[in-house]
Amino acid sequence: MNNITANEKQTAAGTLKQQLFQALIEELSAYEYLSEIMAEKKQAIIGNDLEKIERLSGTEQLLVTKANRLTATRFDLMQKCSQQNNMKSGPVSLSRLIEISEQEERASWEKIDRRLGRTVEHIQKINLENKRLLETSMKYVQGMINLFIPREENMRGLYGREGTGNAQMNAKNFLDCNA
Repeated sequence: MNNITANEKQTAAGTLKQQLFQALIEELSAYEYLSEIMAEKKQAIIGNDLEKIERLSGTEQLLVTKANRLTATRFDLMQKCSQQNNMKSGPVSLSRLIEISEQEERASWEKIDRRLGRTVEHIQKINLENKRLLETSMKYVQGMINLFIPREENMRGLYGREGTGNAQMNAKNFLDCNA
């Protein structure tokens, strides 16, 4: 009863490859949109627009979650394709699946693979730039805080609730220099 013809196998393989290609397109779309959001977030960081950073960070998290789901779907479909094509040796990868593809479809597969690679590299670059911007901003804020707080540990309580001094000044900070 389980007689599967060669034609049915070929149709199933074609459908599976179409699903994989569609998953790749959706994944690429999610990563490209993520790249746009991250670039916009970079400008918000530079402009110190905290509300926009918060909003974009939320959108970014949603896109990362979606992209992770699409990546998992792609890996699952790649595994099924490799089993269907009896690829037993070596790890399952997109480039390996492209190698065994028919010549007519290979160009479109290679194109989507290149675009996906470039987009992921761009995301990594923007992410690193945003990280550096935020670290620099935090160092700046920390430096400004250090300018305005007393240097001595015992001077933390310099002013009381009534605004009167309750500690002796031994060190000068930025405010003590009449700046």
